[in-house]
Amino acid sequence: NYHIEQDKKGYIVFFGFYGTIIMYDEGLKKWNMSVLHMPSVSASSRSDFDTLILGNHEWEVHNDPGCYDGIQSKQFTMSSCSTDQYTCDDGLCVSLDFRCDGKSDCKDKSDELKCRII
Repeated sequence: NYHIEQDKKGYIVFFGFYGTIIMYDEGLKKWNMSVLHMPSVSASSRSDFDTLILGNHEWEVHNDPGCYDGIQSKQFTMSSCSTDQYTCDDGLCVSLDFRCDGKSDCKDKSDELKCRII
């Protein structure tokens, strides 16, 4: 869970309830995540600023002792979708009933990706 504020330059900053901060670095053109109580742990994503990091994005995680000691790529999802909705890669929400139904409901068509027919 996060709450949102703006920094002095007007960029959005996400403050996590468990001590994480996510902010955009305009100079490096990437999103950075830090953990206040674990300063050696960090993550970054090359996703565009315009995404506001909402949806599904690839992150490079550094020094997370709970996952891996070193660098690891992970997909994280930032979403405002409810539990009965699917988070499209671009952050939009569609009903879970529409996931893998053979018809694209997400603008980015991600609701029809990685579907298996059983």
